[in-house]
Amino acid sequence: MPCPKYSPLYLAVIARLTPGVSLPHAESEMLGIARQLDRQNSTPIKNRGIRILSLAESYRPSYLSTLLMIQGAAGFVLLIACANAAHLFLVGLAARRKEFAVRTALGAPHNQYIVVRKT
Repeated sequence: MPCPKYSPLYLAVIARLTPGVSLPHAESEMLGIARQLDRQNSTPIKNRGIRILSLAESYRPSYLSTLLMIQGAAGFVLLIACANAAHLFLVGLAARRKEFAVRTALGAPHNQYIVVRKT
């Protein structure tokens, strides 16, 4: 039973091109097959159209806007996570400000701050 969205003569075919064959060459071959089918049929089909697309090109319009929206949302969530991590790091440093002042007054080298921060 044909899909009601299309006419009964609608047919979509998915095929793999032989390596080295271009899309225009494949389209000309398909047009030749269509002409041969018209000669064999007693009533040729009017307005027959053959269009060859790559698989990526044929599906791109249907999902591109959704994909961009999901990508934007994921980027926004990543931005919020990075800002949150930076904020937590700065709050932790501000809370230990007096400790760092005491260590500096006692002569601790600056690379020990990093060691203290990791523990």
